[in-house]
Amino acid sequence: MSACTGWSYAQCTSAEAQLWERLSVFAGRFEMDAIERVASANAASVSPEATADLVQALVDKSILTVEAVDGRTQFRMHEVLRQYGATRLDSTGSVAETRRTLLTFYLDLLGRADAEWMGPRQIGWMRRLRREDANLRTALEFAATEPAEAAVGLELAARLRKYAMAYGAFTEIRYWLRRLLDLVPEPGIGRLRGLRAACVLAAVQGDRESGAALAAEAGGLADDLPPPASWLADQAAGWHLMFLGDHEACIERLERALIALADGGNARDIAETHTLLGMVRAFAGDLSGAAAAHQRSLAMCEASGESWCRSFSLWHLGLVVWAGGDLARAIELERQSLELKRRMDEGLGLALCLEACAWMQAGDEPRRSATLLGAADRLWHGMATSLEVLPGLTPLRHGCETSVRASLGNDQFQMSYDAGFAMDEGTAIACALGEKPTAATNAGPTTEIGANPLTKREQQVAELVATGLTNQEIASKLVLSRRTVEGHVERALTKLGFSSRTQLALWVSEQPRS
Repeated sequence: MSACTGWSYAQCTSAEAQLWERLSVFAGRFEMDAIERVASANAASVSPEATADLVQALVDKSILTVEAVDGRTQFRMHEVLRQYGATRLDSTGSVAETRRTLLTFYLDLLGRADAEWMGPRQIGWMRRLRREDANLRTALEFAATEPAEAAVGLELAARLRKYAMAYGAFTEIRYWLRRLLDLVPEPGIGRLRGLRAACVLAAVQGDRESGAALAAEAGGLADDLPPPASWLADQAAGWHLMFLGDHEACIERLERALIALADGGNARDIAETHTLLGMVRAFAGDLSGAAAAHQRSLAMCEASGESWCRSFSLWHLGLVVWAGGDLARAIELERQSLELKRRMDEGLGLALCLEACAWMQAGDEPRRSATLLGAADRLWHGMATSLEVLPGLTPLRHGCETSVRASLGNDQFQMSYDAGFAMDEGTAIACALGEKPTAATNAGPTTEIGANPLTKREQQVAELVATGLTNQEIASKLVLSRRTVEGHVERALTKLGFSSRTQLALWVSEQPRS
């Protein structure tokens, strides 16, 4: 293998070999804008046109593989080739500079995402960040091991707060924040942003001791910074106090945050704070105040085309309306929120919506309610947290489970609950919405409906997957290497937008026979 890889390297031009080396810093798939930035590392001057030609040359030489994910063209390098390129890059003494370029690229990428967060491109940005998780991890690791880059790394980790919340990456992003906060002890706005992010994620995981310490430090630090910075500390404290169950103090801090934001904040943080205020007002028993706060957030989000914050306000407004006695409207609000969650493929909000639907359907459809409780718990388990961390919601969950157990009996409840716990996210959403689940339920808009994007070989491999054969058994049957079969399976899943062999098998079974 080493000799074969070395031979391939020798067939490359100097420019192609240099790009191969630089692209070895990526740990996962990467897109053209990232390639262009890394290609220009080490003060090199490479035009986008020249870079595109070099990329095509590496594709032609099978150094890079092209894939389509979420309708975007991405590139990938086999691990053996990546390691070879990394060794060559290290021999040139250019590893640190290339990784530094990678780090600044992802900080800029997060800056672009934040700038367009309150707009119709938000969902695209969320999906982009999810596709980049391995590369983001590489960038953070570099920052955490290079003292001179720690401040940049802390800014990157702080900007990943919303990503962590959307996709349940609480534990990992908290880990990076802890490491980088230790490396950036200097007081300043960068540390304050890091403290706010760490405090929010600690609250969501029910780590009250850490949350209290982080909120206290943020408050003290904000006192020594210009007044507009105070909203960061107040909003962080609001998150902590809401999960602590201290509703009055939480309302006070969030209202202070809104006053500071009015003097120099941005729409995304104002909308988020209104959503939080809507939640805590409801927990405090002020339903009309809660509805008004959510409506203010929804007005801002709907005017700009924002989806994430809007979905949370729709979810909780549904609970507020339900508490006011309008079940039909409450269910419709949950439906609207779930539709947004499906488009975002967003875990935390989905778990909350499944809980809400279960609570609302406990009386009329106890079996579905038990199933949705199981589906929600599967998500909570995967995110290393639970609904128990939020005192304002736990009575609703406990009341629902008690009621449904009484209606079904323990055995039937457990059967329905277990069925929900085994569901993937797409099937759970379909269950909550009363839809018939399909293989494409969990898929993004990567292929035209009804089209078959697979090559003949990929189709052949997919059909063998549907018969239950393993990759090794398929390789033996088709006289291919196991790695080749794995590649065909991975490309088939990517093209169809699936995440499991079960979805692929179901899709095969539904295709018309020629």
